[in-house]
Amino acid sequence: MGKKARVLPGALAAIGLVAWIGATLPAAAAAPSGFQAARQLGFPSGDDWEPAVAVDGSHVYAFWMHFGQPPDCPPLTGSSHMVFQASADGGKTWGPPHSIACQPEFGADAQLAVTTLPNDVHRLYASWMQSNQANSPIFVAFSDDFGGSWSAPVNATRLDHGGSGGDKDILVARGREVWVTWEHLASNVVAHTPNIETTGFAPVSVPNPSGQVSLASGGGLDSHGNLYFTWGGVAQQGGANGPTTLWIGRSPDNGATWTTSTIDVSATAPSPSGSGWDYWGASTALAIVPRPGQATDRLVAVYNAGLSPGAPEKIFERYSDDLGASWSARQDLAPSADLVWHGFPAAVADAGGVHVTWMDNRNSGAFPTCQTDAFGSCGTWNVWYTTSADGATGWTPQVRLDGPAFSALAPHAYQSSAGFMHPYGDYMSMALDAGGHTYAVWGEGPDYAGPGSVWFTRS
Repeated sequence: MGKKARVLPGALAAIGLVAWIGATLPAAAAAPSGFQAARQLGFPSGDDWEPAVAVDGSHVYAFWMHFGQPPDCPPLTGSSHMVFQASADGGKTWGPPHSIACQPEFGADAQLAVTTLPNDVHRLYASWMQSNQANSPIFVAFSDDFGGSWSAPVNATRLDHGGSGGDKDILVARGREVWVTWEHLASNVVAHTPNIETTGFAPVSVPNPSGQVSLASGGGLDSHGNLYFTWGGVAQQGGANGPTTLWIGRSPDNGATWTTSTIDVSATAPSPSGSGWDYWGASTALAIVPRPGQATDRLVAVYNAGLSPGAPEKIFERYSDDLGASWSARQDLAPSADLVWHGFPAAVADAGGVHVTWMDNRNSGAFPTCQTDAFGSCGTWNVWYTTSADGATGWTPQVRLDGPAFSALAPHAYQSSAGFMHPYGDYMSMALDAGGHTYAVWGEGPDYAGPGSVWFTRS
């Protein structure tokens, strides 16, 4: 949220909750190749924004911010609330959306992570930002019964102990050990606990090579125990209106010390009217490819970036085989779709390769006239998917995930068989199961203000 914050339309805060829809939506007439037909999660009327997804065997989880009355938490009436929804059959049917913690005020920036504890206990973690201020607390909760019940939220920012809160949390977990990072103005913090059940989070400041407000965007652990997070540092030139430094931090000692390097630098992003601070700015998704027998894993950075100020941003990829110290040449993942809007990448990897999604409006070519607060002004958008066995070469032909037969899915005026009018939220999320199946969630809307909806598909 934060620097890419969405302004809450006053009328939407009063939207009531209606019956859940997970298992009742009809299937689309035609599903994208290799993927199930996309289905709406959440509430039929929305207003659902910026979802996260995680998978644990046949259990699939989604977590997002809902604008409106919190479910299960009377008499709270906060302007937004974090909502969770689960499937026990691989995403075929879904239970009702519900709250995992009853908190007032404002929730945003959903994150999910799955780990395994001794005795084959499966643990699901969730984190989120609870407020809409520069010093917002970041909370973490966990469930050991597939999302049926949850621990009390733990404040990772330790504001009651002199810590600093912030914006845009990224969550990484291993067993009972948890790391969460966030941005606090021009400083970046990683908080760590070796055991969330017994030990509070301890914050460590990460050197910020850009010296700018840097929003976290990705993270993970490699097979050698190195911890990584990625950030995008935006130059403050009349607001978020300068170049963006995309950078990565690595810690070999559980977050105690950090080494940073630059992945790439994006020119100043387009800034059409009607959207939040740096909503269209460059951002990096990180995937880590195990390389058995090699001294290092492969880091794959997938990001949107512009080559000249105000130009349409493209989707690029770079990889590193030396712990992020150096990076390959930039590779354009959508070379046939020039001069249109690209953004909001997500990436995941396993030993089978790298899986990537992003959004663009190549079917309308609406750059540069897009006005993000005007219904339909930004053309027609789609979600695209590609994969590579090694994260470096052999990227497969792009597959569209967001349709293609919306008329059989939902009656939203901002959707058609061609796509949808506007991304709803400035990031999407992906996950992989042990069989290499891909799970993806994203948001669609009529414009930046919404109300929009959350959508799900899997391969």
